[in-house]
Amino acid sequence: MSTPKPGVPASLLPRLSKVAERLGRPVEELIEQALTRYIEEHEHEHEHERERDAAPGPGFDEVVFGEGDSAQKFGAAEFRQLPLRRQVKLLMGKPVHFFREGREIPREQAMSLAGIATR
Repeated sequence: MSTPKPGVPASLLPRLSKVAERLGRPVEELIEQALTRYIEEHEHEHEHERERDAAPGPGFDEVVFGEGDSAQKFGAAEFRQLPLRRQVKLLMGKPVHFFREGREIPREQAMSLAGIATR
């Protein structure tokens, strides 16, 4: 009978023990290898998400809502992180200025490049 292992559900232990026996490796080594692989895949997945979110949007890299001292400025990634309702409210409620590489671009161009319907 298999001895309990910390952190291993009892329902998995018989199967894990059979695999370890078949491979001729200790159960602990298989557990460590599986956890290491899982953690590395998870970290890689989150690294990809961070890179995607940090990248400029396809149509603009900065958007400014309003004018003067009351203006609100967002980077493309920051704007994408806002709830959709907030994005729409900002886009519909204040004058909007889109910038790409430091130069203002027309709203239609920014929205079109970002894949957002304007009509």
